[in-house]
Amino acid sequence: MGKMAGTRADFLSTKSIKMVDLSNKKQLVGRVNVIKGMLSAMEKTIPLANATDLLNIRDEILADLNTFLYLLTLEWVNKIIPVISEWTFGL
Repeated sequence: MGKMAGTRADFLSTKSIKMVDLSNKKQLVGRVNVIKGMLSAMEKTIPLANATDLLNIRDEILADLNTFLYLLTLEWVNKIIPVISEWTFGL
């Protein structure tokens, strides 16, 4: 199954997934920036020189995160986020 066969993550032994409760936009932006940093640092931890398909996927995710961060700066988004939170979480 690809060039890195045998190095798969063991998701069957994972019993729980940690959920993060972000109470404001600043925390959300900070969390997204941490994820962007992890994705950017992938080349240092995983040999991706010949894995151009993985690099393309990573670059697409980074582009989506950058678009998301930009959209958070728009004024109309700031007005609708509390409404969405109320609908979704009953806050």
